[in-house]
Amino acid sequence: MNAVRLSATLGSVPDCTTFSYVHGSMAKAETTTNGSPAAALAGSDELARLLLDSTGEGIYVIDTKGDCTFANPACARLLGYDGEADLLGKNMHELMHHTRPNGDPYPNEECRVYVAVLQRQGTRVDDEVLWRKDGSSFPAEYSSYPMESDGELVGCVVTFMDISERIEVMDLNRSLMEMSTPVTQVWDKLLLLPLVGIIDTKRARDIMSAMLSEISETRARVFILDISGVGVIDTAVANHLIQITKATSLMGCDCIVSGVSPAIAQTIVELGIDVGNVQTTATMQDALVGAFERLGAEIREIV
Repeated sequence: MNAVRLSATLGSVPDCTTFSYVHGSMAKAETTTNGSPAAALAGSDELARLLLDSTGEGIYVIDTKGDCTFANPACARLLGYDGEADLLGKNMHELMHHTRPNGDPYPNEECRVYVAVLQRQGTRVDDEVLWRKDGSSFPAEYSSYPMESDGELVGCVVTFMDISERIEVMDLNRSLMEMSTPVTQVWDKLLLLPLVGIIDTKRARDIMSAMLSEISETRARVFILDISGVGVIDTAVANHLIQITKATSLMGCDCIVSGVSPAIAQTIVELGIDVGNVQTTATMQDALVGAFERLGAEIREIV
């Protein structure tokens, strides 16, 4: 893919500074003096301005001292400033990257943008925060790329975005996963997970992860996996369940699959699915009786 050359004047630099965007990444900067070459690029100046002004990502350029020489409107807006002029000439690390997410100071020499520039390498970060003019912060993802002119390092270009909504969605998905895999400790060293709905590959992984985590934390010896609420049992679902029971056994925990109805049993037989050594029961009550027996607990009927 050919690079698209976009030109833009940075700060007070007299020459026309051009960038090369290759697959969305800022690459080497080249300079051309005023005259025919610059005139040839005049048509691309408007395109560059439109792209930089309309993008939703914040973009700024800093020199080797960390001072801002260019910022697009989105950069100023995301950081809470009235316009790009408020940023020009300011040290960007001191302005919006001075403190870590936990509130500790963030020395410039430890800043990953600064380190990447010194090493002349690009970097991508998504676990830090950036600070607004009003003192508030937001989780951000940013990328920085060094800029060279005639082989000499002249600074770097940084792009960033607010990822607050992305993190909210991730937190919601995590909460939904916990709700869909409600592992409960019903007795000492006895865990229960009632499954409801459809089990696909992703949910099967979530179930296995939740089960193994709880087994490790509680040192459970028996795990009851109740499937009475699972609407459809096919080859894929059955194989997922078998893999889950095998994983629990590797951790020294016996797994009992309860809620195997006559319809589910018939489906498994008709599909020719080999359940191997998986222990199954028709009801959760039968599974609890078997679990207590394995734990050496005595069950007495109260008269």
